[in-house]
Amino acid sequence: MFLSKKGQLVQKRFSQWQRKMQDVGSVNPKSSPEKKKMDGEQLRVEVLTAEMELTRVMKSVVDRVLIETDNRFTRLNELFRLSV
Repeated sequence: MFLSKKGQLVQKRFSQWQRKMQDVGSVNPKSSPEKKKMDGEQLRVEVLTAEMELTRVMKSVVDRVLIETDNRFTRLNELFRLSV
């Protein structure tokens, strides 16, 4: 259930962050700086907008919290079974 609402949660918090930054007059960077290519380098460099990067990080944090919570409850359940 929580996983299905992850995108909504992240979008809501991001919108709140944007409003707060506008209220204090902070400037949002449009994108991260592009990596310079060396001679002969054929790699494609994607430039993420600040919004895309922040959204990606927020979603990874939510994923990590879910994984850690699941692991801890699994360990607690195992300890409970061993003590009974």
